Amino acid sequence: MISLKEVDNTLKILFGEAKVLSFDSVYELSEDKKYYKLVFSLHNLEVEMSDTIDTTILHTKFIFRTDLEKTKLVENSFWYLKDIDCSYVKKNFDTNDDLIDVLEEIINEDNFGEDMSNLSNFISEAPSSSINDFLSQVEYSLFSVTTVMYNPSLKLAPCQEMTFDFDITLNNGEHIIKLSIEKVDSTDVFKFYYHLSDTVEEIDVDDISQLAQTIGDHLILLFNKYLK
Repeated sequence: MISLKEVDNTLKILFGEAKVLSFDSVYELSEDKKYYKLVFSLHNLEVEMSDTIDTTILHTKFIFRTDLEKTKLVENSFWYLKDIDCSYVKKNFDTNDDLIDVLEEIINEDNFGEDMSNLSNFISEAPSSSINDFLSQVEYSLFSVTTVMYNPSLKLAPCQEMTFDFDITLNNGEHIIKLSIEKVDSTDVFKFYYHLSDTVEEIDVDDISQLAQTIGDHLILLFNKYLK
C-alpha cells in the first residue's frame, strides 16, 4: 500500500503550484473505528487547461482510508466529491504514478456534476462583469457590481453543512452584500441567503444554470427594497 507521506506529497505537488484559495486536511475516525478517513478539502482551484484557457473548480474533496496508525492507506482507492448534493465517486489506482494520473484526469477533464459546474463556471467567468452585463441589458443603472469574491465560511465542513459563500461589493465599496447558497436535501431547490448589515433576505431558486442573471435580478430587488 502507498504511504500517507506519498499521498500527501502527491497532492501538494499537484495542487501546491496551482492557484488555490485553501487546501486543508483532517482525519476522521470511521464509525466502526477500524480506519481513519483522511479528507483533503480544496476551494477555488484554478486550473490551466491550455495556453489560453483557464477554469476554476470551486470546491471538491478527496477522501482516503488509512490505518489506525496513520502511516499508510488500507486500500488503493479514494473518493472525490463530484457534486454539492454529497455525490461521491470512488476511484482506484495501483501506484503513486497512477494516483497522479487519476487525479489529473478528474481535474483536467472537469469531471464534476451539473450544480458544481454551474457554481464553478460562475466564478470562472468574471462574475462582476457578467452581472453588470445583465444590468446593462435590463437598463438598470442605480448600482454596478465592483467585485464578487468566493469566501467560504467553512473550509472543512461536512458536505451536508456546506454553503457556497460570496462577498459582493457594489459601487466601489459603498455596499457589501454577503451571499450564501445551499441546496435543500433531496430536492432541486437552492436557498440564497443575502446578508445586508442586520438584514437577511432568503430567496428560493430552482435553477442555477444562469447565476449571473439570477443574482443580478436578486440584487435589483434588494437594492430597491433596502438600499435606495
